[in-house]
Amino acid sequence: MSDSDASRVSWIGGAGALIAGACARRPLRTLLVAAVVLVAAIVSIVRTPIDASLGAMLGDDAASAAALARVGHAYHTLDELLVSVSLPESYEGADVAPLAEFAERFAAALRASPGAPQRVQRIAWTRDAALERYVREVMLPRGAYYLSEDGFTELLRRVTPEGMREQIARNEALAAAPGPAAAAIGDRLLRDPLRLTDLIDEDVYGIEDASPAAAGSATEAGPALELSSDRRSLLIRVSGRRPVNDLAFAQALADDAAAAAETANIDGLTLEIGGGYAIAATTSRAIRGDSIRSSIAAVVLLHVLFFIFYRRIAAPVLVGLTAGVGVVAGFGVHAAFATGITPLTAVIAAMLAGLGVDYGVHFLSHYQAARADASKVASAASASSATARALARPIVTNCLTSVFGFVALLTAQVAMLRDFAVMGALGLVGAAAAVFTVLPALLAVSDRFHAPVSGGGGGGGSGRGGGGGAAARTIVRRGSVLMRASSVVFGVAVVALVVFGLPGLESDLTIMHPRPNAPLAATERIAGRFVSIGESVPIEVRGRDDGELIARAHAVAAALQASELQAAGLNGVLGVHLLVPRPADVDARAEALGRIDPERVLADFDDALEASVFDPAAFTEYRTFLGELITPKAAPTLADVRSYPSIAERVLDAEDAGVTSETGVPREDARLGEMEDEVATLLIARFDRPIRDRAERDRIIELLRAAVDTVPGSGATVTGMPAVSYDLERSTRADLPRAIGLSVGLILVWLVVALRRVSSVLLAMTPLLFGAVCTLAAMRLLGIQFNPVNAVALPLLCGIAVDAGVFLVSAAARKRDGAEFEVVLAPLVHAVIVAGVTTVAGFGALAFTSTPAICTLGVVVAIGVAASLGAALCFLAPVLARRRKERSS
Repeated sequence: MSDSDASRVSWIGGAGALIAGACARRPLRTLLVAAVVLVAAIVSIVRTPIDASLGAMLGDDAASAAALARVGHAYHTLDELLVSVSLPESYEGADVAPLAEFAERFAAALRASPGAPQRVQRIAWTRDAALERYVREVMLPRGAYYLSEDGFTELLRRVTPEGMREQIARNEALAAAPGPAAAAIGDRLLRDPLRLTDLIDEDVYGIEDASPAAAGSATEAGPALELSSDRRSLLIRVSGRRPVNDLAFAQALADDAAAAAETANIDGLTLEIGGGYAIAATTSRAIRGDSIRSSIAAVVLLHVLFFIFYRRIAAPVLVGLTAGVGVVAGFGVHAAFATGITPLTAVIAAMLAGLGVDYGVHFLSHYQAARADASKVASAASASSATARALARPIVTNCLTSVFGFVALLTAQVAMLRDFAVMGALGLVGAAAAVFTVLPALLAVSDRFHAPVSGGGGGGGSGRGGGGGAAARTIVRRGSVLMRASSVVFGVAVVALVVFGLPGLESDLTIMHPRPNAPLAATERIAGRFVSIGESVPIEVRGRDDGELIARAHAVAAALQASELQAAGLNGVLGVHLLVPRPADVDARAEALGRIDPERVLADFDDALEASVFDPAAFTEYRTFLGELITPKAAPTLADVRSYPSIAERVLDAEDAGVTSETGVPREDARLGEMEDEVATLLIARFDRPIRDRAERDRIIELLRAAVDTVPGSGATVTGMPAVSYDLERSTRADLPRAIGLSVGLILVWLVVALRRVSSVLLAMTPLLFGAVCTLAAMRLLGIQFNPVNAVALPLLCGIAVDAGVFLVSAAARKRDGAEFEVVLAPLVHAVIVAGVTTVAGFGALAFTSTPAICTLGVVVAIGVAASLGAALCFLAPVLARRRKERSS
């Protein structure tokens, strides 16, 4: 780069020198302004609420994510806190009384907790009494409307004299069969001698035992408990008044439930707590702990590294305070316009501790070298001004290249990553600005109490930066060896990628959960014991009015009964279609029922019983039910469902259902504004096992969406975490190349503007190429797969990896005397090493997090930064040294 080229951008150095010199000459005034800015930023950050919801982390760009946000706020049907209580192995016998007694004590203790009115919606361990009432009072009396075409035809046949005699004859044969099952068969015959309930869809929970004939015996025996297949475990379901994606609420509810369970467990029963709320509570605690651990680790590592490199306790304070003021100021600007900050974003932002200090490291190393040469620089202000003039262009360039890496993430589908991109960009801009304002003022005050140390820049002497001089001599004198060694490493990485291929996508869907995760493991075990626990995939169906909504719900539910889905583990579709008949069938069924004479049918029923061995008096209640069944009545509608609020809240959005909790407190956040002109319902596709494998999840989501798409204009959206994860992975796969391309493109444009020469741009990009290839190879060899979080590593690396290259290329352009290049290189190499190591430490702090997705992000970026640092020192610096030597000879 020629002097004329450099002069084209010399205004950056001039502006930097002017600002740094002014701040160094008025340090107290500058620090006072910085303190005011810092306080204002902290106030802004503190006033910004922490948004712990998954909706804030995921965003709503994808239809599935937007639907999930609506489902979480507007419905009460999916996530529950599960308490499994089991008889100990030493307990003998089949008496489940201790389990039922525990459930009573647990419910009483939980309802007595201080937060119960605001948190607890329902506690259930038996069949839903409201649903059984709905079946008996609404569905069975008008059961003809719920039958399939074949079922309705069979109903009409069974209420004929011939049909009734046929069923009664079959009952006589079964009752006469020898064996221990005869008593059970007889009880079943008394309940439903014509077997009419067999014609109704059994997906409705408890329908077989909800007939009027069964009501008496069910009341005497008590509601059926939700027991495991071996009848040694009881499942208690706790529903909350807020969605499970409200992490703070989930933690409070899980804590209350755990305390109530311990209080109620006076019999030494085995307890396990799982479900969505418990898993979310563990996530909330882990995020808070990760934030604290990663921040402490970053601060400790940086202080240790600064002390090792500078041997002066003030160095980490000066640089760390400068970076802290700048980063916090940037965060404060973000907080002033943000509606909330996610805890997970705050954890990832800990890596900025390593990035933010880089600019201060370079400034401090150059400043110390300038102050050590008292013959050229007489004061702290002059040294700061000279340092700013020399480093303004590379610092601004590096700041912008790193910002470009963050800006590229704005195209991501994950809201958390977009939020992180904005925070990261503003934090780095703040850190860079603080280097030219706060750091000169701090150095001016510091130098009043500490005389400058000779040899500070690392010109080869002892003391601070001495290692830079030794490294510079090695680079200049052993450059060929270093270049060959780095070329071998690069070649090995390329071969590894050719042989093993690029890293793939992570198949384990639990990597977004902290580990260890006791509730997640407990949920897996509970799912193995209770057949009712599997994966529930919600499908939101919307319509303009009740009639259209019911018709669409029936059409979608029918489409979901595809054989492929059955083979994939679908064991039922729950929803309003089971509670309200298909509108298209109503008129025809009513007309057909109108042609039946109920009195004649009942008389024929009496005659059939008189001719049998059965006592007609035993069927008095059933005779009443039969008369109601065949008497024409208005078909059930959504109005009937709404009259049972605990049922309505499961299938309708909470405002439409008029939902209140057990305590009478309305459920919060019921309806989102975009649904004000529509009605909506939720169908639940239930699978026989949790979906934890990516390939299985992809197949199921694709099958569900294909089935829904066969219903034109259904207004249906497959949602839930499986669908959102599916969409996010595909977005990640599409976003990653775009983000990398955008990052590299912006960086190239700016490097061309700043460095002017194509050769200089290509040299500055060398560490990036080396770091990217080595990172991909290391991921492949270590078995690290891409996930929606660590996929940001490559775009970020594009902005970070060129930093050292820009400083080295800029330094090579400042001096023409080859004999002096080693002296010029010494403080720069020292700064590059310190900046690189601190950046690795900042990202390495993420290794202290408990979430694998976050942990691998730190590992991947740390590997990339270390590889790019090695390329800058072992390949780029020797190339520059050789070029200077050739030009000077």
